[in-house]
Amino acid sequence: MHILFLPGAQCTSEIWKPLLPHLPAAWDCCFADYAHETLQNACATRDIAAQLSLQLAYTSYDCIVGHSMGGLVALQLAAFGVRAARFILIETNLRPANAFYRNLLLPQNAARHRDALMEMFRREAPYYSVALKQSYQGDFDFTPLVKAAKMPIHILMGDRGQPDYAGRTDDLNLDAESLAKLQFHFIRDTCHLPMLENPWGCAEVIIAVIGNAI
Repeated sequence: MHILFLPGAQCTSEIWKPLLPHLPAAWDCCFADYAHETLQNACATRDIAAQLSLQLAYTSYDCIVGHSMGGLVALQLAAFGVRAARFILIETNLRPANAFYRNLLLPQNAARHRDALMEMFRREAPYYSVALKQSYQGDFDFTPLVKAAKMPIHILMGDRGQPDYAGRTDDLNLDAESLAKLQFHFIRDTCHLPMLENPWGCAEVIIAVIGNAI
């Protein structure tokens, strides 16, 4: 299995390290980073996808996994000829979500991860252009990417420690057409960073999604 992993905004491929030991050793996993020059010159996530596609030209993947902003880049890679059999979006907001989703880490996970995470953010933030940050913050709508996709899209969201919360899909503010094209999975006891907060649970879902498609 040939899998590409894309990090979220202000993150690097280091974000996936806790997940790696839980993935099958036989998988060929590629953990990409975004070139700082690309980020500085980008006005939108599509610009990142355009530049990244030059490195990935003529490459096919069994799955592209993107976290947060990386999920948007994943979907946009398809427009530049990068082939994937399926997509997994982890905590990718396609429209502004409600307050339920506006948190980074569960309180019980913050002490273990916050300092290293904040340091990564501090290192990477200066390379993100103002226009790029504005493109995925505030009022945005990336649902056309979902509607245009030809391949299956799975979306993994943290359950915020509330597995029985009935409004967790409604709070994503998606239209019926987009919801119909997405296959939802919720990772227990996590917020925006399931690969850090519950790497085994996150890997379990990824393995099931890809394994069931073989």
